Amino acid sequence: MPDHLPDSTTPTAPDPIRPRGWIVAIIFLLGSALAGTAQTMTQLILFRGLQGLGAGFMQTLAFTLVADLFPPAERGRWQGIFVSVLSLALIVGPAIGGWITDHASWRWVFYVNVPVGALALLILTIWLPSTLTRRSTPSRGWAAVRRIDGAGALTAAAATVCLLLALTWGGSTYPWDSVQVMSLLCAAGVLYLLFLIVERRVPEPLLPPDLFRNQVFVASGLLALAGGMLVYAMIFYLPLFMQGVLGQTATNSGTSLAPLFLPVAIGAVIGGQVIAKVGRYHFLSVIGALILLAGLFLLVRMDITTVLLTVTLNMIVVGLGIGIIQPIYTVAGQNAIAQERLGAGTGAMNYLRAMGSLLGTAVLGAIVTHATHSPGSTGLSLSARQTLATGLEHVFLVTFGVGIAIFLITLFLKDVRLRKRGEGMPQRDTKAEISASPVNDDAGRRSHA
Repeated sequence: MPDHLPDSTTPTAPDPIRPRGWIVAIIFLLGSALAGTAQTMTQLILFRGLQGLGAGFMQTLAFTLVADLFPPAERGRWQGIFVSVLSLALIVGPAIGGWITDHASWRWVFYVNVPVGALALLILTIWLPSTLTRRSTPSRGWAAVRRIDGAGALTAAAATVCLLLALTWGGSTYPWDSVQVMSLLCAAGVLYLLFLIVERRVPEPLLPPDLFRNQVFVASGLLALAGGMLVYAMIFYLPLFMQGVLGQTATNSGTSLAPLFLPVAIGAVIGGQVIAKVGRYHFLSVIGALILLAGLFLLVRMDITTVLLTVTLNMIVVGLGIGIIQPIYTVAGQNAIAQERLGAGTGAMNYLRAMGSLLGTAVLGAIVTHATHSPGSTGLSLSARQTLATGLEHVFLVTFGVGIAIFLITLFLKDVRLRKRGEGMPQRDTKAEISASPVNDDAGRRSHA
C-alpha cells in the first residue's frame, strides 16, 4: 500500500491516520450496537445520531484518504469506483434490510453492522498506512485537541437543525408565517452568521473562509449542494410516483430504484476512467449536466398516463447524468486546494452535499404536502392519483430548475491541470491555490507545480 503514495504526500511531519480510522469506526459501531438495544424512540434517535456522527466522519475520511493515496491525475478513477460502490449499496442495502426485518428483527438491521465493522477494522489495521497527510499544525495531544473548532461545529450544527425544523414544519405542522417557523428561520440565519464570524477568528477553522476565494472549489461545493438535492429527491419521490400514481406495490417501487443507481454506478466508473485518461474534467461535467438535464425534463413530462417502462427509461437517463457528475466535483475541488486543506475541503463538500439532501427533502416535501392537501387525496382513487401526480409534477419541475443550475455551474468549473505523481501540491496562500488556470497554460502550470 505505501508504494501508492505520491511523492507529494510524503509526510514531513507524520500525521497518524490509522488511529483516526479506528476511532471513527468505533463511534459508528457503538452507535449501531446501542441503536439495536434502544427501548424508546428517544433512545433510538440519540443512538442513531451517534451512528450518523461516526458515518459522517468515515465518509470524509474515506474521500480524504483517496486524495492522500493518489495524485489528482489518478484520483478520478478511484473516486468513480467509490461512487459506484455507494450506488450499489443504495440498491442492495434496503433489500437486505427488508429481508432482515422480515425474517429476524429490526434490531438486527443495526447489529449486522458490528461484524461487518469488525472486518473493516481488521482491514484498516493490516493495510492502512500509519501516516499519510502532512500535519497542518505542529500541535500534538491535548494541544491539538484544543485547536479543534468546536465553536464552529456547534454553531453550524445548531443552524442546520433550526433550518431543517423550519422547512419541515412550515406548511404542515405550522403555517409558514407562524411565529414558530419564522423564529426558527431567523435563528438559523443568526447562527450561520455567527458561524462565519467564528470561522474567521479561530486558528484552525472547520471551514476556512479563504477556500471560497477559489472559483473551482466554490463551483465544486455548489455542485455537491445541488447534487445532494437531486439524489435524495429521486430516492424519495420516484418510488412515491410509482406507488401512488402508477399503483405499484411498496416492494416493487423500492426495488425499481435499480434503474436509477445502476446507471449512476456505470456513469461514475466511466467518468472516472475518462478523467484519468484525458486529464480534463470540464468538458465531461458539461456533458453529464446536459444528460442529467434531459432526464429531468423527461421526469417533468410524466403524469397519470405514464407507464412503468417510460419511468424506468427516464430514470436511466437521470442516473447516467448523476453518475458522470458525482466524481468530478470531488476531484476538481480537491485538486484546486492545498494538501493541508484536503480534510477541511472534503469535509466542506460532504457537508454541502448533506445540506442539499436535507434542503431538498424538506422543500420538496412541503411542495407535495401543499399540492395534495385536500380531503380526497388519500387512497388510490383516480382523483387522489391525479392530485398526487400534480404535486409530483411540481417536484420534478423544481428538480429541473436545479438541473439548469447544475449546468450553469459546470460552465464555471474550469479545468485546472490534474497533477501527476511526484509533481507536488499547491501551497497555501499562493495564487496557485486561488486561481483557476486553464490546462493549456503550460508555463503557468510549471510555475505552480
